[in-house]
Amino acid sequence: MERGLTGLTGYGPSNLTFDGNDERVNSIPKSYSEAISSPDSVEWQKIMSDEMAALVDNETFELVTKPKERSVIGGRWVYSVKSGPNDQEIFKARYVAKGYSQVADVDFTETFSPTARLTSVRMLMDIAVQKSYIVHQMDVCTAYLHAKIDCNVFVVQPEGFIELDKMERMVKEKIQRKATKMIPELRNLSYERRLQRLELISLEQRRLRGQLIQTFKYLNGLNNVTLEGLFERDGNVRTRNNGQKLLLRNFKTSQAMNFSPVKIAATWNQLPENIVSAGTVNTFKNRLDIFWITNPPSTTSY
Repeated sequence: MERGLTGLTGYGPSNLTFDGNDERVNSIPKSYSEAISSPDSVEWQKIMSDEMAALVDNETFELVTKPKERSVIGGRWVYSVKSGPNDQEIFKARYVAKGYSQVADVDFTETFSPTARLTSVRMLMDIAVQKSYIVHQMDVCTAYLHAKIDCNVFVVQPEGFIELDKMERMVKEKIQRKATKMIPELRNLSYERRLQRLELISLEQRRLRGQLIQTFKYLNGLNNVTLEGLFERDGNVRTRNNGQKLLLRNFKTSQAMNFSPVKIAATWNQLPENIVSAGTVNTFKNRLDIFWITNPPSTTSY
């Protein structure tokens, strides 16, 4: 059974740029498989998880069963690296729709993307100087997600985040999202913050917790279920948070139907040392639960 994303507005690779040398440009992945096998795989996994979290939190799409009479637009990951303050590298990943597969005047009537004109920015700066105004700059990471469309657009699920059996979980999670949003004082908070205030846990967080426990057992020889086809631990390489980096292997999509290796690797590599190096399963569970009280994971389901 095919499933896709409905309501997803695509945007093109031209939104991502890089300020740097040619060697770095050539090292930027051109596909999902290149990203997860590159030396920067941890960063790419994290930024893809952030992108998916933004899509979910902004209710950009809904997972649905593909209608028989509708065609589905393909999609792909687009990657780039920007130069930040002090030449810091900022990794960017966007999931874009393959709009070129649509036929003009059949699938769409117009294309546009509202952006600020440089002339307008200069005019604002000129006014600010004349009036001695204080100018603040901010980066809106998901501005394109707020665009409204007047029809349903069916797009395939992003590579690396495909699950064929989560319709029931998505429906239940959607009900919980709407229910928590009905509380007036919580309406403007993110889903994670609403759950935190209500001392609740999302269905996906429960699932993620279970899979992390399975991973801990496997890595410590305590689990009869082998996960070696999905990932392995590299104790010789440190992440920013712990010294037990989890590496993804080149697994097949069928291997990840009931497990989320990309999400697990990204989450594991962000956990503190005292959690991943716990001596027992119960200690791992307790420390993970305490850590998540103040650092809840993304509720995005992958």
